[in-house]
Amino acid sequence: MRPDFPFRVQIIVDGKERKGVFLNNDMFVALGKGEVCRVKIENRADYPVMTRLLIDGLNTLPEPRTEDPDKAVRVEPTSQKKSEYLPAQRVSLDEAQARKLDPGDVKPRAYTILGFYSVTGKNAKYREFLMVDAQESLAGRQQFTDQIGLITAAFYTVKGSSRAIGTGEGELGEGETGK
Repeated sequence: MRPDFPFRVQIIVDGKERKGVFLNNDMFVALGKGEVCRVKIENRADYPVMTRLLIDGLNTLPEPRTEDPDKAVRVEPTSQKKSEYLPAQRVSLDEAQARKLDPGDVKPRAYTILGFYSVTGKNAKYREFLMVDAQESLAGRQQFTDQIGLITAAFYTVKGSSRAIGTGEGELGEGETGK
């Protein structure tokens, strides 16, 4: 990782950072069956950023419930109440729910992701990241195996409460469709 990159991602096991090895833009961290890990992200920048974090291709934040059974991973929620959101859902990186990382007054500002969240906010609920055999993993049980073992973190600059540009109406025109 470039030393000037303002966001740091660390894997924490038993309260200590598990060092990784870098190869190009990828970091490899050895984890064993039965270990529980957490992901720590630091924002060293002076501005807020959005991040999307996928573990084995599953979002660490809950995704809106869908009526399409092929798109919903069956995960037992941490509460008995039927939620509008489901934890550990298979999503593409550009569709995943994102979390905002504020810079804070003290640098760096650290955020620790404890597991797959079913509820976010003050009374958050989550299932820890427990290392298991690939076929027993949440992704493996759904035959979604191409991203098992991957932790994907993407960072996006926050531009404000709305996008900077949109589409309006131009001049009225006439003509054949598609020409």
